[in-house]
Amino acid sequence: MFTIHERVTGRLVTRDWENLDTDRQAQVAEIQMKGNTTMKTLKLTFATAGKRNYVLNIENAKDDLTLDEVKTQAAKLMKVLINRSGAELTELIKAEVTTASTTELQ
Repeated sequence: MFTIHERVTGRLVTRDWENLDTDRQAQVAEIQMKGNTTMKTLKLTFATAGKRNYVLNIENAKDDLTLDEVKTQAAKLMKVLINRSGAELTELIKAEVTTASTTELQ
């Protein structure tokens, strides 16, 4: 059984989910969903002149990324990035998008 705790005119009221009308259930569900977040991270793996891989994670990636678009932008990044030992990036090995969901417990 699922219960709802809410303030009604200053008092804390507990109600059973099943006893709420469908409109109120929808309102409560919408409020609870505001605590949920989904984040997409673009992970780019590059080869370097030093024979080691360089990984770049970019948070909040766009939803509609294409491989061609990523390759075009990665080519621009390779011109301005180096790894810790100073080796230049030579090619994009792979591009991945990771999706992570977080739900705030209430």
